Amino acid sequence: MKFKIEKGQARGVVSAPPSKSMAHRLMIAAAMCDGVSVIRGVSECDDVNATIDCLSALGAKFSKSGNDITVYGCDMKKAKPAEPLKCRESGSTLRFMIPIAMLSPNTAVFYGAPTLM
Repeated sequence: MKFKIEKGQARGVVSAPPSKSMAHRLMIAAAMCDGVSVIRGVSECDDVNATIDCLSALGAKFSKSGNDITVYGCDMKKAKPAEPLKCRESGSTLRFMIPIAMLSPNTAVFYGAPTLM
């Protein structure tokens, strides 16, 4: 089967499994997009909350309703972290946030558990 993908406006609904690995990636992608995205089925855990905290410090906004997270994206190239990026004990958060923070010419400071750093 062959498909042809043409330029157009992205739209639709994606159901993500309750995976913190997928949740990190989906939240980061949504935070880097213009507009509003809703991610459904996100299990709350410390690693996911660390990613939310870091993206919030970079300018994205979030709201939670049950297992759904609404993400209000921002331009990461203009990010001016208002506070240190607190990765807690999340290696995934640290690995994902370093290149995201490097998009901006502004300084970002990372904090984490001693075992992470």
